[in-house]
Amino acid sequence: MSAARRRRASAALELAAFALLVGVVCARPPTRVVVLGDSITAGISSQPYGPGYADLLRDRLGPEYEVVSLGCAGTTTRDWQPDAPPSTCRGPGEPIHLYASARALLPADVVTILLGTNDLRVPDAVEPDAYRDALRTLAETLHADGAHDVVLISPPIAIHVAARLAGYRVRLRELCVERSYLQCGPDLVEVLDPAVDFEPGDVHPNRSGHEKIAAALADDLRALTAGVRRIEVAPRRAARTPRAGRRRSRSRPRPRAPRGRRSHT
Repeated sequence: MSAARRRRASAALELAAFALLVGVVCARPPTRVVVLGDSITAGISSQPYGPGYADLLRDRLGPEYEVVSLGCAGTTTRDWQPDAPPSTCRGPGEPIHLYASARALLPADVVTILLGTNDLRVPDAVEPDAYRDALRTLAETLHADGAHDVVLISPPIAIHVAARLAGYRVRLRELCVERSYLQCGPDLVEVLDPAVDFEPGDVHPNRSGHEKIAAALADDLRALTAGVRRIEVAPRRAARTPRAGRRRSRSRPRPRAPRGRRSHT
């Protein structure tokens, strides 16, 4: 082999080794998404039956995301509080402490919360302000324990409590702008059609309902992890017009750190 060929072969090997090293260094672990909620999150469906939105979400997001779900049937926002007693999830199994079980799934890039259907239906129904306060406590504690972002999903409609549900939706949207880590996810009142996506008399979405939830949530999660916020945190202030005779400050603006995934330790 001539000297020129040896040099070209050596350069090709060095380039291949560099490309391999860059691929290893730049490889990112999947975005971890923890999905919390009641029986809808647990995958219960009305007729026509189909898989739950959490399972469908895994397929929609693909291998770049790791989706872990924890759904407990019959639970309200009260049952997920850090100091709440254990819940049986309306089943024969051992009672579990829901918040402790959720905390065991952290850290996570995103935690989604879909609660409220049972808050509307229990005998001592949860009023909108109490619903907001319980969600706030849950979200704050999850964030402190390792959830980078918390996405709040408005529950689907139940006709006989539509007035209270309207209050839930308002309080939830107010809550989403209180903290930078809080995001509003899909509003299921807008996403789902009561005449199409539910069996009559059932609060659980059917196959098409779960498919619509998964599609809407996948879109929001992709936007969030790409750094796009769907809800404006606060209205922008109009730029001030400098007064005549005053010199404008020429101080440089502080550089903004780019949004990215938080490393978990």
